[in-house]
Order: sequence, then structure tokens, then C-alpha cells
Amino acid sequence: MAVLLAACGRFEEKEREVGYQGLAKINHFLAAQRLAEEMGLAAGSYAGAPALPPPTGTTLVVSAASLQSEGQLWEISQWMDEGGHLVVYMVLQNKDWLWYESSDFDDYFAPFLNYFQLALEFPGGDEKAKKVSALAPFGLGTYATEFETPFLIDDLEDYEAPAESIRSFDYGGGSLTVMATAEPFTNRHLGKGEHATLLWDLLTLEEGDAVWFVYSTRLSFFRLLWEKASAAVVAFLLLLIFFVWWAARGFGPRFHRLEVSTAKLDEHLQASGAFFRKHRAEDAVLAPLRERLLHRLAKATNLPFNTPASELVAVARERALLGPDDEVALLTPVTAKGLLERLQHLSQLDKKL
Repeated sequence: MAVLLAACGRFEEKEREVGYQGLAKINHFLAAQRLAEEMGLAAGSYAGAPALPPPTGTTLVVSAASLQSEGQLWEISQWMDEGGHLVVYMVLQNKDWLWYESSDFDDYFAPFLNYFQLALEFPGGDEKAKKVSALAPFGLGTYATEFETPFLIDDLEDYEAPAESIRSFDYGGGSLTVMATAEPFTNRHLGKGEHATLLWDLLTLEEGDAVWFVYSTRLSFFRLLWEKASAAVVAFLLLLIFFVWWAARGFGPRFHRLEVSTAKLDEHLQASGAFFRKHRAEDAVLAPLRERLLHRLAKATNLPFNTPASELVAVARERALLGPDDEVALLTPVTAKGLLERLQHLSQLDKKL
């Protein structure tokens, strides 16, 4: 008890950053959305805008990497002509910039930059960022800021204007604002300096009443997978090809037939003969052929055509016109298995006579 009581009243404070959880971990514009809602704007956050919002009084915050095709860029320009206010950021957070290489800028940003006649400038080389402590955009005054920008935005149609981290232009009935980075408006940095004031002035620059935040770049999953794990993709494809080859060879031991084809043929002949005998149709097959053979034998032996078959066959055998097998084929009944063989025998005899 003395030891426990002696420890009472003593404590140590430690500050630990556990990171964002829930929606804030996924949606980096969640704080900006709630700020806009508290200030009376209709706000929403989306992983990818399925369709453009109504242009009048609406601000759309979206990544430049999401605007890749000519069709998308033409549609978004028409949306601004009708009064929409577009805010485009190159990277969402400065750590995202580390994922890109200099050769990738054309792939990710060139369609957007070329369409709107803009360019990127690197203030301190490809591997350095510039700290921004104050901004004076839009002619609204100076804002105290605390963030870094990996590159600056340059207007190719206005060579005299200096490159800035944020540029704003009138576009038809609406406006276009281009940001090198959206980091000042993310959950972690919105409370620093005058970032919240800058965001509010940006959203209400044209007296807007609604804002859509799109916090995903909507890059192709397969393209991202190839860039980040090409070795794993190649290994998987090789494994898949090997598996298909192995599966094509069959599973388990080979099956060998124990019966030969002649046995199957015998079964077929027997089944055919059994069919004719079952329906008492063997005479319908054999009778015409036997009758023709008997007429030929009568003509060859110079006997009447109405001579009984047994007498006619006996005379023909005496004159060596028939053999023992021929006599059997002409006079004896046929079995189920021997029907087709009997037909073949009589056909050969017909050719002989």
C-alpha cells in the first residue's frame, strides 16, 4: 500500500500520432467538406464523379489525372462555359508527388495541360519542393500559408505572368483554378495558417452555393498495377501459362480402352441382325436376293423357274456351280449375328453367277 500510495499524483504525458481513421483516412477532403457545410454550402465528397453537377453556382474540385481524354476535357470546358467553376489540382498531397517520375508527367498531366495551354515549372529541380509561406491569388489579398509545392503553374498564353502554385482564369460563364497541390485543403493541413480562409474565398469566388470534392484520381487499376508491380504481373502471367499448359495435358493417368474396335463392330452387326429378326424382317432383306440367285441357277441348269429351291441347289452343286457354303447361305435360316454376313455372302455369289 505504501508503494502504491507513493506513486499517486505522478504521471507522464506523451503525444502519439495515430493517424486518421474511418472516412478521414479515405477522404482527404472530409474537413474541407464539413467546413463548407458549416458555412452554408451544399457540399459532398466522391471517389469519382459519375456525372458533372449542374453548372450554375457549383464548384467542382477534381484531379488533373482524372481528365485524360479529349472527350472529358471538351465536356468539362462546356460545363465551365455554362457557368461551372472548376478547381483542378495536380497532386492531392505532396507525398503523392514522390510516386511520379519526371518522365511520367506527360502521361498523367499532359492532356489537361495541353488542352488549357498550361505548363509545369520545377522551382528547385525534379527532386525538390518550394515552401510557400504566402499567397496572393485572385486579387483578394495575401494569405499566410504553410505548405510546399513540388512545381508551379505557368500560363503559356501570358509569358509575362510569373509561375504560381495556384492560378485562376475566367472561362466563359464560369472559371478555372489550377493548383499544383491540394495539400493546403486536406484534413491534415486545412487548419494551418489561413488555409481555411483561402479555401472559403476560393469556393465563394463566384458566389457559388454548392461544391463537389473528388478525392480520387480515378487512374486505371491495371495501369497502376503495371507501374508499381510489373515483376509480379510478369510472374503471374508466366505461372498462368504454365498452368494452362499443364492442365491441357490432362489430370491423372491416361485412360486406355480395353476393347478393340472389332468387338464394337461385332456388337453392331449382332444388334442390327437382332433388330430385323425381332420384327421378322430378315426375309424382306434376304428374299429378293435369294429369289434372283435361284432364277440365275435355274437358267444356268436349264430347269424351270418354279423348280423347288432344294432341288435346284442340289443340281447346281452337282454341276459345280455352288459350294457347300453357298448351299448353306441359300437354304438355311439366318442368326441375328450372321444376318449381315449372310447378305455379304449372297452378294458375292450374285457377282460370281
